Amino acid sequence: MCDSAVQGAPWEERLHDSSVSALYLHLPFCARKCDYCDFASWTTSREDPLMVAYRSALEGQLREVADLGMLRDCETAYVGGGTPTLLGTGLGELVRRVRGVAPVTELTCEANPDSLADEVIEAVRAAGGTRLSIGVQSLDDDELSRLGRIHSAVDARDRVRAAVASGLAVSCDLMCATPGQTGSSWERTLRETVLLGVGHISVYPLMIEEGTALSVRVGGGSPAWNDEDVESGAHAPGAGRPRGCRPLSAMRSQAMRDRRGLQAHITYWTGGTYLGLGTSALSMLSVEGYLILSKAVLKLPCPHLTGLA
Repeated sequence: MCDSAVQGAPWEERLHDSSVSALYLHLPFCARKCDYCDFASWTTSREDPLMVAYRSALEGQLREVADLGMLRDCETAYVGGGTPTLLGTGLGELVRRVRGVAPVTELTCEANPDSLADEVIEAVRAAGGTRLSIGVQSLDDDELSRLGRIHSAVDARDRVRAAVASGLAVSCDLMCATPGQTGSSWERTLRETVLLGVGHISVYPLMIEEGTALSVRVGGGSPAWNDEDVESGAHAPGAGRPRGCRPLSAMRSQAMRDRRGLQAHITYWTGGTYLGLGTSALSMLSVEGYLILSKAVLKLPCPHLTGLA
C-alpha cells in the first residue's frame, strides 16, 4: 500500500494489511556512546567481526520476511542505530539487500560525521540509498564536547557538504537545550546548517535520561539550560526568546512542496504498519502480520491471536 493510500485508507482496511508500509533496521554499534544516549547501542571497534555477523543475520531475516510476502508493499526503509556508517562500505551491501527484497522508493541511512567517509557515501548511493540523515547536533565545538560527541564542527561541515555533493537527499539532526548552548550559538548552528544546502533539518530537545553519563553529571536535577521555556524558544520565535526558527524560514515553503525524506515519519505518525528488525527495533503490525511472524519466523505458538485471524 503506497504512502498516500496509507494516510487515506479506512482503519478497518489498514488493520488487516499482511504487508508493511515501512521497514526499520537497527544497528546497535557506535565508536563511542554519547553522554546523553540511552538507546540500545554499544561501543564497538571498526574491526570487530561482530558487526559483519550481525549484518549477515539482518540480511537473513530480510530474506525470510520477504519470502513471507511482508515487504511486497514496503515503500520506505530506514537504517538507524547506533551508527550504521560504522559498518563502512558494508552499509552499502546492506542497502543493496534491502533493495533486492522490497520495492522501496525512499531508503534512508543514519550517519555520524566521524564515520561518514567518501567511500561510505558512494557505497550507499551506488547500492540504491536515497537519503542520509546525519547526526550533526551542533556546529559549536564546545557544545559538541559537552554532549560527548567525537566529531568537530569542521568535521560536520565537511561531511555534510560531501553528502550533499553526492546527489543524495540530506537531512541533519540538531539538538537544542543543551549544556553551554546560547540563543546566539543556536541560531548560528541553524543558519550554518541551512547554508550547507541540506533539504531537511530535524530539531530535538535534549532529554536527560536516567542512568546516562549526562544524568550523573547534572546530579539528576533540572538545569536551567534544559528548561521547557528554552526548548520552546529554540523551536519558535517570541519576545525575549532566541530567534531559532528565523534561519529556517527559507526552507519552509520548499518543505511544504517536497515531502521527500518524510515518508518513514509519515508512516509512523499516521498509524501505518512497519516492521523493525534488529536489537531494540519495534514493529507495528496487523493481526495477520503478527501471526505470520510468530508462526513462520519465530516458530512460537500464539494461541491468543489465532482466533482473531
